[in-house]
This record gives sequence, C-alpha cells and structure tokens, in this order.
Amino acid sequence: MIVKAYGKLNLVLNVKPKQGDETYHEIESLMIPISLHDCIEITRLKEGGNTYVTCDSFELAGEQFNIVTKVIQLLRQKYGFKDQFRVVIYKRIFISGGLGGGSSDAAAVIVAINKLMKLKMTLEEMVEIGKQVGSDVPFFLYNKPAIVTGRGEIIEPINSLNKKYFVLLMRPKKGLSTNDTYKKYDEMKLTSKNADINKVIEAYNTDEFTLGAAISNDLETPAFELAPEIKELKDKLIQEEGMGCVMMSGAGSTVFIISTNKRQLYKIYEKYYKTDYKIEFCKTY
Repeated sequence: MIVKAYGKLNLVLNVKPKQGDETYHEIESLMIPISLHDCIEITRLKEGGNTYVTCDSFELAGEQFNIVTKVIQLLRQKYGFKDQFRVVIYKRIFISGGLGGGSSDAAAVIVAINKLMKLKMTLEEMVEIGKQVGSDVPFFLYNKPAIVTGRGEIIEPINSLNKKYFVLLMRPKKGLSTNDTYKKYDEMKLTSKNADINKVIEAYNTDEFTLGAAISNDLETPAFELAPEIKELKDKLIQEEGMGCVMMSGAGSTVFIISTNKRQLYKIYEKYYKTDYKIEFCKTY
C-alpha cells in the first residue's frame, strides 16, 4: 500500500507561557495542509521477522524513523496483532523545516495500518495513538485547516478558508530542530505576540498582502538568532521580490511565500533553484 503524507504551514503560531513546572509550552496555532507530500510504501510481512523502516534521504534523523516505529509498536500493543511491516519513506517534505514531515509520516502509517489490518479505528482512536508519539500527529490525521491548541493535540477543524493559493517553499541549507528553537525562545525570555487567529482567517479570504500583514510566528525571533540566513531570505523575498505574504513555518527553517500569482512564484523558483536553498512549488490543499 502507498499513502501520501502531506506537509503543513503555520499561519499563526502563538507560544503560551509555561505554567508551573511544565516542561513544554502550549500553543495556539492556525495550521493548513499543503499539497507537498512524502510517499510511504508499507507492506505487511506475514512470515514474521522484524519491522523495517527505511528512507530515500540520508538527511532523515533517527528521531523520525523512531516516530514511525513507535506508532507501529503502539498499534500492535493495543490491537494484539503480531504482523511486521516494511515501511519505505520517499521524502519530499523538507527535513528540519517546520513543515511537520515526521509527524505527517507517522499519521500516514496509522491510516495505512488501520486499512491493512482492518482495525476499523475511528478518527478519535487514531488521534489517541497519534498524540502519544508527536504533538503534530493529530493535525495530520484530520488533514484539513484547523485551529490547534494545547501541545498540538486539540484540533478544531475550520471550513472558512475558501481561497486557494500557490505556495513556494524555501529552506536555507541549515535546518533547525524544534527543541533548539524553543530552547532559544526561553533563553531570550520572549513573550507571545498573541496574533488574532480570527483576523488571519478573515485576511486569508481577501488577498496575500492583507494576509501577510496578519500572520505571525512567535518562533521566528529565536530562529533568526540561531540561523540568521532565515531572516536574510525572508527580507530578500519581501524587499527584492515584492512578495506580500512571507513567513517562516513552525520552528523553522523553511520560509514560505503564499500568492495567487503562479507566474511570479515560478520566476522566483527559477532564480533560486540552483542555489544552496532547498525549494519546492506547491499549493494550499
């Protein structure tokens, strides 16, 4: 079986203060899926042996292999099957890019095994498994625009983002880990901009310049400290290319451009695709 694991963008990422002795920040985010996706081939091995997870990218961190393996272990424990699997991940979503690739892969594997093993899991049951392995996994199981709160496990799907956009994704050579970006956020003692998600939803349905003025990501500031080339790229796309909606996604380091002008995005793509930047063209999903 082959399944698709779609990437995401954060149009808002508000980081909430830690409460008491909490280890992790809670968030308030507006997240949307994009058409860029990994493909995952998963085969049921009936003759025993072991589960194998492989990938066509040498960049893939062990943590992302582990999240897929852990999902399979949790499903096996809950539903009592003994089958093993061969999982091959064909990566297109940038690694360490703030696009949720590892979590999306895990969500896609949950969906695939549910079908392969005829487990008849409800969406809620899949979410319960997913949130045990990664905070973004529940969002990818819904795979639709949503307001995401808590540590990422509380999903409120929304149906009011009606406009379709083209998206250009650009990641500098250096990727960033989520842990490093949040650690820098704490070290800098930053506070949230508390962007108004409802205003961003309203702006989304107007035009990219209105949207660009409304979106916000609290993790940009620490990411810019860790990798100044992210800010350099963002500034260049706004000031030199004249783009109206440009921001970093998630914990970085991917910078996205949202626009209805497909031709203009292709011109930027052609200008940058032979540089050190990783670059992909896609659209809102």
